[in-house]
Amino acid sequence: FRVRLPLQSSMAKNILAKGWRYHLNGGMFKTILKFEEFQPSKSAGDVLVKVQGAPITQADLDQIRGFSGSIPLPAVAGTTGFGIIAEASGALKEGDRVAVAAGGTWATQAAANSARVLKLPATLPAEYASTFLVGPMAAYQILKASGLKPGDTMVMDGETSLVGGFVSQLAKAWGINVVPIDTAKNVKFALSLVGGASSAALSGALGEEAKMTVFTAASDEPQIIGSGKRINVDAFSPVKSLLATSAPAKEEMVTELADLIAGKKLTATLTKHPLAGVLAGVDAASAGTGAHWVSTA
Repeated sequence: FRVRLPLQSSMAKNILAKGWRYHLNGGMFKTILKFEEFQPSKSAGDVLVKVQGAPITQADLDQIRGFSGSIPLPAVAGTTGFGIIAEASGALKEGDRVAVAAGGTWATQAAANSARVLKLPATLPAEYASTFLVGPMAAYQILKASGLKPGDTMVMDGETSLVGGFVSQLAKAWGINVVPIDTAKNVKFALSLVGGASSAALSGALGEEAKMTVFTAASDEPQIIGSGKRINVDAFSPVKSLLATSAPAKEEMVTELADLIAGKKLTATLTKHPLAGVLAGVDAASAGTGAHWVSTA
């Protein structure tokens, strides 16, 4: 007979990666982030991705600061990205181009469970592939879940952010009206990307039984929901959304978004930073000056 041992994580064929790691939470980014060599750790069902690019987002910064819950340290920074499959698993093949919804993407290599990767077309530009999960896909899934139809009206803050820009453009493409907070009354849906007083203003613009989705809090302030009416509030997670989406729905989403990007109906201004120079991108993202991504290619 055979004894079946429990599956354990293993090093990825002795591959040595380089990336930005942190050994503690808190403090200045330039102090706690270290550019180091390490071996990616793989578990059963994982793929190894040769990372090509990754966004620099509020979620990434919050994770480094320890605002997103406790994770084992040291950890590699970066929560999403894209790259090429170097070691395959399941239906994925070596050479497939994929978006990655797993930690450790500010590096040359990253391991991820095959359920947390999404195949992307070869024609999608690198900057859009890098930000796909937290930009185009997030906007798509948020609007789909809102239940809004052509002609309906919504309100949002953070329009100049990465996901805010994609939501505004996608809403226009789908015939959904986005109105300013100060003129909105009794609308059906609000998207909160800033938090604090801005979220209070959003909730005030909603009608009874309306819906409010929270994605980020760029102000680092808590969400404030006004009282006096019933509002359904939920939080959006790109990872949970990806895991909950069926394979046919994923394919339909990727095709539609890639076509809109190719047709210039979805655009974004994204500042590129080399992997070794990620700290400049972190400083700019922390200051709220535009959208940024790191290229490892």
